[in-house]
Amino acid sequence: MTTFMNDVTRLVTGGAVDRLAEITAAPRRPVPVGADRYVALRALAEQLAAEANGALRPTGIRVELEDERRDGQLGFGLSCGGATVSFVTELAGGVAVVHLDGLGHDGGELELNEPGELEAVILELIRRALGRDEELADP
Repeated sequence: MTTFMNDVTRLVTGGAVDRLAEITAAPRRPVPVGADRYVALRALAEQLAAEANGALRPTGIRVELEDERRDGQLGFGLSCGGATVSFVTELAGGVAVVHLDGLGHDGGELELNEPGELEAVILELIRRALGRDEELADP
């Protein structure tokens, strides 16, 4: 199992996983750069959702990934139980900007500090789906 799958298993069995995603202001990037970052993040989301679902199988809970299609935007959403988060890259005027919506963020021009932070986002979705309301501590 991967380290991420071990973290999911730890959550399922009642353990704590104190990892918070670093959310930062999203800079405006050239469209090719923004589109490339989106594709990398979307591919990673698919991989991590599959890994999480493998570890979640005994619970009946699933991480769902759904593509969101809109004119001039690339987007996908992740959900687990009632918790959701959306990642949308807006492509307009020769620039790309990312919007993050969910988990306490309002759709502003925000992004993950790095794609690897997606693990922490998915762990937070799972934590909420499991009804684990305790606050996470900053690592």
